[in-house]
Amino acid sequence: MMNMALPLPALPDDVRDQLQSLGAVSRETIDKLRIYGDMLLEETAQQNLISASTIPDFWSRHILDSAQLIAAAGHPQSGVHWLDIGSGAGLPGIVLAIFGYKVTMIEPRRLRVDFLLRVIERLKLDHATALCGKVESLSNDTRFDAITARAVAPLGDLWRMAGHLAKDDTIWILPKGKNAINELELARRSWQGDFTIIPSVTSADARIIVARHVGPRNRGNTRP
Repeated sequence: MMNMALPLPALPDDVRDQLQSLGAVSRETIDKLRIYGDMLLEETAQQNLISASTIPDFWSRHILDSAQLIAAAGHPQSGVHWLDIGSGAGLPGIVLAIFGYKVTMIEPRRLRVDFLLRVIERLKLDHATALCGKVESLSNDTRFDAITARAVAPLGDLWRMAGHLAKDDTIWILPKGKNAINELELARRSWQGDFTIIPSVTSADARIIVARHVGPRNRGNTRP
């Protein structure tokens, strides 16, 4: 017997204000976020997409946590093409698409991709795509302007898996937990680039690693 879907909490005023700070957030955007939230909680009753313990803080823990990546990326123009690796429930890929960005989501679990496709169709997110598979299998015919991944793999593994999809000026926006600094230091033994660590607005312990010009370190490289 399937669990009953929990109701979507009301959007807190402070979270609404923080979303507004990311740009002109229209009533249509908020409506789409609500529809997505309803669909996500309904689907969570069928498959484990988000933890039930996070639902009371849904707008902060999931929507704002995803939307803050826009600011971390420097408020890029809407034409920027994002890749969301291991999209799962669509966090952050669907949220970025609702904010008007072109997004390709790659997710290895078929049931989750089916859910993402239903959301794309329901919200008419024609600029969003959901693919079933592993990022390693994606052709490098398309190189992305921005790449993100939420709780997918350590930095070094992630760059090995998806580096063929990046251009030299691709920006990587990678949410991490309290071990972000240690993880970056470990990755820098094998990888070089320009790295910035940004505090998360939704968790005092979390960080966002922003990386540019990422490439493997070798003896011929002089970049520190």
